Amino acid sequence: MHEAQLFRLLAGAFGKERVIYNMSLNTVCEDSRNGPARETWWTQYKCLFAVTDAQYEPRLVIDFAPGFNGTIDAEQTYRRDAAKVALNSYGVHYIGITKDEFQKILDPDANFGLFQLLELKVEKGDISLDKLI
Repeated sequence: MHEAQLFRLLAGAFGKERVIYNMSLNTVCEDSRNGPARETWWTQYKCLFAVTDAQYEPRLVIDFAPGFNGTIDAEQTYRRDAAKVALNSYGVHYIGITKDEFQKILDPDANFGLFQLLELKVEKGDISLDKLI
């Protein structure tokens, strides 16, 4: 349910064709396949949503933060952190959304939307949201 809601928000903001569900880390970091061998988790890691630019190159990965569903798994947290570093090294920004942030985005009375959250979470100079719209 939460994934479907997030997809609708992202598709409304960026266009349905530019929001890709469950894209593998290997695909997002495409030229990583030509590099050194990766740990097994790397080849199996799935990014919840990848947002592409106008040339359909992944530029932003959005996922639910550890603990979103009430439990925090140490191994998943390690993989998420390692994936974030890898993605950033390939020019792809990673954003983890907490349950509270997601609820605020969905709350019509909160006066807080997806773009406000992205502007808060995207590090200055990392990516331009204008290039994704």
